[in-house]
Amino acid sequence: MSQRRWWAALFSNRWFCLAAASWVEACSGVSYMFGLYSQSFKETLGYNQQIVDMVGMAKDIGGNVGIVSGFVGDIAPTWVVLAIGAVLNLVGYGFLWLVLTGRLVGAWQPPVWVVMAFICVGTNGATFFNTAGLVTCVKNFPHSRGPVVGLLKGFIGLSGALFTQFYLALYAPDRDAFLLMAAWLPSLVALLATPAIHQLPPTSEPTERGNLMAVLAASVCLALYLLAASLLDHSVRVSWHVSVLISLGALLILAWPARIAVTQEVDAEQQCLAHAARLAAGEAVEEGAGSQGMAHEGGGAGREGRGSGPAHAGDSGSEVRLSGKAAGQEGTDRRVVVRQRPMADRHTQDKGERQALMASSGSGVRAAGASHAVPLKARESEAWSEQDDGSDEDPAASATFPQVGDDHTLWQAVQTAPFWLIYAAMTLASGSGLTAINNLGQVGRSLGYEQRAVGIFVSLMSVWNFLGRVGAGYISEHFLHERAVPRPAFMAATQLAMAAGHLLFASALPGSLYIASAIVGLAYGSQWGLMPAVASEVFGLKHFGTLYNWLTITNPTGSYLLSVCIAGYLYDYEAEQEASSSDPPFPIGPAPAPAPASGSPALMCHGAHCFRVTFLVMAAACVVASALSLVLVSLTRSLYLTEYTRCHTMEDAAHTAGKESLGREPVEKISEVTSLTSQR
Repeated sequence: MSQRRWWAALFSNRWFCLAAASWVEACSGVSYMFGLYSQSFKETLGYNQQIVDMVGMAKDIGGNVGIVSGFVGDIAPTWVVLAIGAVLNLVGYGFLWLVLTGRLVGAWQPPVWVVMAFICVGTNGATFFNTAGLVTCVKNFPHSRGPVVGLLKGFIGLSGALFTQFYLALYAPDRDAFLLMAAWLPSLVALLATPAIHQLPPTSEPTERGNLMAVLAASVCLALYLLAASLLDHSVRVSWHVSVLISLGALLILAWPARIAVTQEVDAEQQCLAHAARLAAGEAVEEGAGSQGMAHEGGGAGREGRGSGPAHAGDSGSEVRLSGKAAGQEGTDRRVVVRQRPMADRHTQDKGERQALMASSGSGVRAAGASHAVPLKARESEAWSEQDDGSDEDPAASATFPQVGDDHTLWQAVQTAPFWLIYAAMTLASGSGLTAINNLGQVGRSLGYEQRAVGIFVSLMSVWNFLGRVGAGYISEHFLHERAVPRPAFMAATQLAMAAGHLLFASALPGSLYIASAIVGLAYGSQWGLMPAVASEVFGLKHFGTLYNWLTITNPTGSYLLSVCIAGYLYDYEAEQEASSSDPPFPIGPAPAPAPASGSPALMCHGAHCFRVTFLVMAAACVVASALSLVLVSLTRSLYLTEYTRCHTMEDAAHTAGKESLGREPVEKISEVTSLTSQR
């Protein structure tokens, strides 16, 4: 095989697609670094805390409102989605860098709304990155949605710590230069990844679980590596050369998941060469359907292609026949027939299997009259197909409203209770977590921590954010298939954990900021490792991109309610009281007028009282979110019980089939190699 064809096969490997998507997602969490440069808005532009929180809210709106990217992803190829995201990212962050460094013409100081608009544009580029990477990989790995979602969302959480190391190696100690790096680096990575990220036919591999565990191990190693680097930078002053070496080491670990795809393609190439050698030695391989076939004789070269010739109208697929000699079974005349159904036939059969499974599991899983939960993985071919052929669709059945587990459009989803339960719970939980992340720098300074320590808090929260996103996907997947625990139950548990973290923030005990940052980061990351998987299971995969981007609006909604309306207002009030040395009763009424964009320095608040009430309110919000998630558990229990039953039924069938196939492994291995050769 030529080098060009080998590279084409590599870029068509779904594991390489997953690796490339992880690189893009690792550049999509730059918005979580807002606490690192938010102080520059106060020092350079004279903003008060409320205006800074308004800028942070605009950042959250841009980074989470992915409605446009969802619609674009439904109608355009992934390379278009990635290109649009790269342009938005470059323009938005590039403008902020020009503003904070005074490089605009005439040292023009733009109004607040202009700054908010451009930071919204810059962070909105990340929604295009998410749509291209996450949605594509979920459809490429329909059997492992939880782990895949956790991995990709985890890399978003890890981007803060990763970009901190890149900043130390490239631009430190210029704080404003971080925005320059945030402008060009994610855009460059997204453009380079465009050939590898595209939708592929869903397949099932025996090694899929093991390969995902290998990718998980690499990502955890990267998280621990960055955690150690952050602690090293906190304890001693690291030189520039050491920072460069640390960054190179992070890049090597980040590239490790691509090894799976490279190994698969190298093995496939070796198998093809070995099979070609056997053909050249005079072995015969006959391909075809029915009487159609192709003979290879002597040292003649075999014809390459997908399929063995035209199939008859009544044929269900193609056949590959191997003689006993070709299979290495000398002295025998056994033949092995490998049948491959066309995609349309598999699509039709999946529908029949789904209806049969629904009818057979109705009495044992759910009561009469309950909503019919569709098995999650029986829809994999439907999700990959861009259009439904509708060959065996009942018009009356297609007109009915979809049940929990069926494919929903956005309009159908918003008419259901599970959609609004997810929306409300995520608004309260993720909104409170994002408020803590955005104000982490101000919290650290109000408690007397130095700027270097604040950077460590941001990096630590990034690492724990990653671990929450990855761990939630794998743990929930395990308990779903082993104990039939509904995935929303883990949302409820992690929301209670986040409430505990907020209470620890409010206590302001010595050293509590380290522990509270870890708890909130872990719980916040878990929300985004669980919600996409829950949404895909409850509302289906067909319109998952649009539904997911609508649900991400919960982040800016919660950020506005808890950060701007509560945290910023209370901080400015406490700062004013501290400046005037007065102690009036707790404020009631409208917020004070914002300070001018320039002029007198912004007021600063010092002490635990600056954010105490804010964290108490956010702890209560997380408790309410946990209660809403428990209601969601009760509404979706039948769906997850059906998935549990289906999964164990398939495992029992596979175990029985494995016993019957003992002794046939050599022949089956050769049939697999021959099928691969015919496809190439």
